[in-house]
Amino acid sequence: MMGHLDPTTAVQRRHERSLAAWTFALAIVILGVKAAAWWFTRSTALWSDAVESIVNVIAGGMALASLAWAARPADETHPYGHGRIEFVTAAFEGGMVLLAAAAIAIRGVEGLFAPTLDAGMIGRGLWLAGGTAVANALMGAWLMRHGARHGSIVLRAGGIHLLTDAGSTLIGIVALLLVEWTGQPMWDSIGAIALGVGALVAGIRLVREALGLLLDESDASDARVIHDVLTRRTQASAGAERLCSFHKIRHRHVGREHWIDFHVQLPATLDIATAHSIAKRAEDELESLLPGTATAHVEPCVDQACDRCGPTRTQRP
Repeated sequence: MMGHLDPTTAVQRRHERSLAAWTFALAIVILGVKAAAWWFTRSTALWSDAVESIVNVIAGGMALASLAWAARPADETHPYGHGRIEFVTAAFEGGMVLLAAAAIAIRGVEGLFAPTLDAGMIGRGLWLAGGTAVANALMGAWLMRHGARHGSIVLRAGGIHLLTDAGSTLIGIVALLLVEWTGQPMWDSIGAIALGVGALVAGIRLVREALGLLLDESDASDARVIHDVLTRRTQASAGAERLCSFHKIRHRHVGREHWIDFHVQLPATLDIATAHSIAKRAEDELESLLPGTATAHVEPCVDQACDRCGPTRTQRP
């Protein structure tokens, strides 16, 4: 089975790849600036911040590649498309963040016993670090907004990472300011340890979300939408399209693509064409609310308590 992307989806995915490309380019520039800030100051906190930016660069390249792969339509060997590569990428990025967190924490502890900070260059380092924090915050917020709008975990993961990186840089800035105010270089290493703890928390959250989606963790908001639609269609107000009942609902999604599978019961007196038409309209409504594929399995109603199909009722569509 070969698939194809509708024009709207294709445009969205090109836009996502463009955002990922800009993120990747920005990550390279910011890494260079952070490396310069560390070189001038020899600050342990700024070194930690630069290490996290190395992860950003690698993750940015992987995100760009995964978005291109995920955009490929379904084919005979991947009938559900290639979108799960986004989850794998996000999980890998989270793992890299965890490794960076360990390296940062170790370097911070070492700095407590062997400070390397050049206090005379703190001012220059602060200006450089401040500029990278602003750039990361703006780009991170932009990616978060677009990732949420288009259901892309890769863009959301990138946005979270950039916002976390901006917060990490602020911790480094505060650490250097404390060194200037107190004259105690230990604040530089304490800042690095705080950066490591923050990266650890962010990495765990990212891995947790990615693995949950990879394992088809149920989405509560999707479940509510599906249940509300089908429940409304069992009520008398649904008229000729009324369902007797529904059950065996299963659903999952990969980014913006949803797959919904459910069983509906209809009066046994209906002809096949009419029953299929009623089920098809339920599928269409679900697909309009949750873009993707909804599949209804039609069964004859055998519920003796059904007010449409019970033995004492007049059977009618």
